[in-house]
This record gives sequence, structure tokens and C-alpha cells, in this order.
Amino acid sequence: MKDAPVILADTSPGSWQFPNGGEHRTRQIHELIGSAGIEIRPMDPPAPLSNPRKYLLGLKYWLRHGQAHGSPLRLIRHHGAVTARLSSSLSHHDGAKVLVWENTHRNNQATPQLARHAGYAVMALPQNLESLVRNTGVIPASKTAARLTGEVLMLAGAESIHCISREEQWLLAGFGIAADYLPYYPPKAVADHLLEVRRRREGTEPQRWLILGSVGNPPTFAGVSELLHRLKLLPNGHQLPVDIAGYETERLREQAEGTEWRVHGGVDQQTLTELLVTAKAMLVHQISGAGALTRIPEMLMAGIPVVANAIAARSAFNWSGMYCYDSPRELGVLLHQNLAAPAAPRQPTNAEQRFIESLQQMIGRQRIG
Repeated sequence: MKDAPVILADTSPGSWQFPNGGEHRTRQIHELIGSAGIEIRPMDPPAPLSNPRKYLLGLKYWLRHGQAHGSPLRLIRHHGAVTARLSSSLSHHDGAKVLVWENTHRNNQATPQLARHAGYAVMALPQNLESLVRNTGVIPASKTAARLTGEVLMLAGAESIHCISREEQWLLAGFGIAADYLPYYPPKAVADHLLEVRRRREGTEPQRWLILGSVGNPPTFAGVSELLHRLKLLPNGHQLPVDIAGYETERLREQAEGTEWRVHGGVDQQTLTELLVTAKAMLVHQISGAGALTRIPEMLMAGIPVVANAIAARSAFNWSGMYCYDSPRELGVLLHQNLAAPAAPRQPTNAEQRFIESLQQMIGRQRIG
């Protein structure tokens, strides 16, 4: 686009295919930025770099900007890698000095400091607060608290923050950080597919419950395992018509032994679509969670009700088609109800407009400066 502002982005849209909610969120962001007539230049890919070189660059960063929050040696190495990648990207970028920063993993906590030092304004769009994602077993509360402190200090280096969930917006406000809220809404390619599923479901009476997710993700595995345990405890729960699909769900076959449940494992797009068309509702359960589950608005757009525990529901509590439970008894009651097809989620136009205006203002200030 002629004379369109060009900004730098530490993000990659990847594939729009259904299983990856993170990529769908990224594509949503890219579409919004493009709709405002703003072009994106992605960060340079990481260059091959020896560990000694990473430590040297990371140590220089540490001496200039302060100690890493967390394990110093490991994070110093990551700071070195980020320094090399960001320096390369900045040297090749001649557009507006604005960085859209979605890759906010703690390994990249050097990004806002380095970008600001180079005169860039930073907009952060964390897909979730990484310190609250429990990827391993028992993590002491003191360790989570320390990681959260480091992550909050890292995000405070951004000029503007847009959270995917109300809960994380609220939490950052408690630290004195004024973040905005940009909920997930399916990008066009995903939305078109989901609306086609909705059309095919019209006039049908699906009878099977659907559990969908990648159990290669530890929090997902823990949540699905607990959900299956709760289903078994229900009267005739082992006889419920349940489909379980997603990457590595084969690991759940032992839990499904002696039941009427079908464990599909990883499925292709066509099989997944058929499971969606025949789903009575999607069942979602989490023991802990951060960010927001992109699959919830996607299922609602497809006309599929969602039965979720409170932790999984989070920001979606009051949406049409959401049925929340806090106990096994409440779950059992919902599974015996006639769940009405939800209205399609409304596009969050006000939040989208605030996001675009914030980005345009940052670009304007950088041009004036």
C-alpha cells in the first residue's frame, strides 16, 4: 500500500488451521493491523549463534539494563539471543519505530528494554501471562510469585498493553499497569469455516459430547484427565457418548477403557469438521489457566454450546451458549439438560477500535519525534 506506515512485529501468523489457537490469535492481530492500512514487517529469524556469543551479548545487556528476573545464567543466554535478533531486525527496518510484541515469553524479557533503548515504542499483546502457565507438576507458590513479578516488570516496559482476558487486565491494574482488553475473535478464514459448520448443524440434533484439545500441552492434559475422572464418577458416566480428539489424545485411551467413549487421537481437518457438526456440546475443564481459551468463542461461532468449569470459562462466563459448573454434581446436571444453540459471538468492535487508535497514536508520536 502506497505511503502506508510500516511497523516491526515480534510475531508470526503461521497457519490458520484449526488446532493452534495461538496462531489464530496472531492472525486476528495481523488482520486488525492490516485493516487500518498499516503494514507489518516481521522480526528477522534467529541467526545461528554460539553459546559463548549469546552469553557475551547477554552479559552486556545485563550490565547495562540490570539483572535478569529468574535464573541469571539461563536468562542471560536468552538475553544474548534476543539482543542479536533484535539488533538485526532494527538495522533492517526503516519504517515507523513501533514494535508490536506478542512473543512475551520470559525468554524474551529483554525485548522492551532493547527496543526502547533504540528509540522504539512497544505495544505488548501477551497471549497469556506466562508465569501463570503450569507446564510442570507441583510448582511452589513462591516460585510462581517470583516469576510473575519478573513478568510484570517486563510488561511494564511496554508503552501500551492489550490483554486477551479481563482477568489479566484486572491483575495488571493491581500492579499499577493500565492495560486495555482485546478479546479473541476468529480471523476471517477461521470464522468462514466455523459459520459453515453452524450452517450444517441447522436442523440436526447432535447427540455426542466433544472433548477437544492438544494433550501434548501439560495444562490441557491435566484438565482433560480430571474431566474424564469426573465423568466416570457420574451415574452411567462411562456410557456417555463422548468423542475425544486432538494431538496426543491417544495417551488417554487407558482412561477410556471400559467406557463408550471414542478416543480419536490427532485428526485431519475433514474429520474434525465432522466431529464439530455432530457435537452436542464441547466439554472444557482446566485445573489452572492463563489468558483465554480461543476455542470457546470458536465453538460458539460454530453453533456449539460449551460446558466448562469456572477456571476454563474465565472471561466468557456470560456469553450466549456458555454453561458453567463448579462441582461434579453441577456437571452432571448440565449433561442432562437440553442445551440451546448459542448465538454467534458479537465482534468486539469497540475493543478493536481502541487497539487500532492506540497503535495509530504510537505511530504518530514516533513520526513527530
